[in-house]
Amino acid sequence: MMTFLNAKFDQIGADKFLKLAPILCLLSDIILLYYINNVYLAKALTINALAPAFSLQDININSLPAHELNSFLEASKMMVSNIFWMIVLYNGVIYACCFKGYRWAMKYVRGYALTGSILSILEILILGVSEKILSPYTVVTTFIYLFCYFGFKRFKKRVEQ
Repeated sequence: MMTFLNAKFDQIGADKFLKLAPILCLLSDIILLYYINNVYLAKALTINALAPAFSLQDININSLPAHELNSFLEASKMMVSNIFWMIVLYNGVIYACCFKGYRWAMKYVRGYALTGSILSILEILILGVSEKILSPYTVVTTFIYLFCYFGFKRFKKRVEQ
């Protein structure tokens, strides 16, 4: 695999890669944001998931009208979604700095790509084994993050100059 990637990196070249990597990472973040908003939150945030939070306040969810429960559920989904939007916007600023050639931003993106690929691989392993689910979104983003990380590693001398 590394031979294939190194051939691709040689074909692309350092200058093009250093412009392409932040764009690919932003694309990957947007794919994950879509996945979180349209797939994951629908499964993860349910009335049953909110029940423990209500019980901590001594509120019986069975005593609440359905429209109130749905309002709490939608508000929770919006808050989580907004948090991830803020992360993507924050990363977008750093990606722009990386695109402009700032060394600190390139190092951040390299570390972010490594972290993103590790977490994506863990998600694939954990959800793939426990729930027998393999998200195509996660698979795609894993490859994008790995491509970016190995590219930054390949052109490390260029990034550190």
